[in-house]
Amino acid sequence: MADEKQKVLTPDEIPDTPFPQSGEEANLGESQGGKEEIYTPATVPDTPFPKKVIAQETVGASLNTKSKKILAEYSFTPSGSIKVGELVPGESGDLKISPDGIVARNKDGDTTFAIDGDTGDATFRGNVQAKDFQVIDENGLISSNNFNSDSINDFTARTTTSGSFVDIDFTTLSFHLDRAAKVFIMVTVQARIYDTSTDTDIWTATIPLNIDGLNDGTFMFFIDSFMASQYFSTYTTRIFTMSTQRIKLLDKGDHTIKLVMKTSGHTLQIIDTTVAYIILGT
Repeated sequence: MADEKQKVLTPDEIPDTPFPQSGEEANLGESQGGKEEIYTPATVPDTPFPKKVIAQETVGASLNTKSKKILAEYSFTPSGSIKVGELVPGESGDLKISPDGIVARNKDGDTTFAIDGDTGDATFRGNVQAKDFQVIDENGLISSNNFNSDSINDFTARTTTSGSFVDIDFTTLSFHLDRAAKVFIMVTVQARIYDTSTDTDIWTATIPLNIDGLNDGTFMFFIDSFMASQYFSTYTTRIFTMSTQRIKLLDKGDHTIKLVMKTSGHTLQIIDTTVAYIILGT
């Protein structure tokens, strides 16, 4: 075994084989010395890649399909419209938006609300609500601020001989306005003047409405001895009944209204008073 020579293994040689021409037959060239044939490939013209087309204006810039959001304004043809849902009697209603307006129907086919695109008329079958209160229900208009009202009426005899204004008891009302509003105010007063003198005696009695600490001349009742002589033939007890009403624009905030009175020369007695208000709104 020691005398044996080692065997050396060598790989078989694999001659180079050119790739065949794809889809084209190779052109046969001239032989050189009859030893070897040379092939040249057919000429393939340059073909540019097709230009990539992106719908940038029709979709990319106006509609984001990933976020499901419309990014720009879409216009419809004059007869175009949008319909949401399908009216299936007893199961579902639908909503239509068109140049003529908006119409919604419930599963019974009844119109629940509609807005006329030509006239602007709006129809609501249900309640209309703003923030945390209703504005309209099936019975009409509702307001938590406007149309609130209050009144106070008293028959107690209240007497003064003061020459300066004093409050008339049981005539004070207070309220709050969330914004400036018109308020309808009504006042009725029945007053008695005790007078046992002759017509030559001069006296006066003044009864105004006081709004937020200021006497309002439009609600001023004024009585004097001349008026008394015109209306009464006796000089013992003279009773005057007076009433007035006005619409006043009051600012936002808290307000107080009340009657005050003063007299000169005689005793003034208030027999009957009524003070009332209704907040009308702006």
